Amino acid sequence: MPHTDDHLQGHTRRVGLARERTTATNFEALPPIPRNDLAREIEAIRDQQFPKFYRIRKRVAPENSADPLANLLGIEQEKALEIARNIYLFLTEESHDLRL
Repeated sequence: MPHTDDHLQGHTRRVGLARERTTATNFEALPPIPRNDLAREIEAIRDQQFPKFYRIRKRVAPENSADPLANLLGIEQEKALEIARNIYLFLTEESHDLRL
């Protein structure tokens, strides 16, 4: 799963690898580090084949995301569809892997 540089810069700030004052030059050196870490973590999680592992994607109809959301949250399908239709559910172009 590709991660945008903006997403990775936000991640590096959240985990303390960068700060608000980190220069653009320094950020250019950082993306390969979290990108590789995230790719390995995602692969490791998928390899575990957890019984309650769900995926929602921005590029599919909200109806396709409602079932995983309903299962994850233990809510009715109608409420899950309402959440899936929320324009703020995806703040990036990425898919989301959900697990309990």
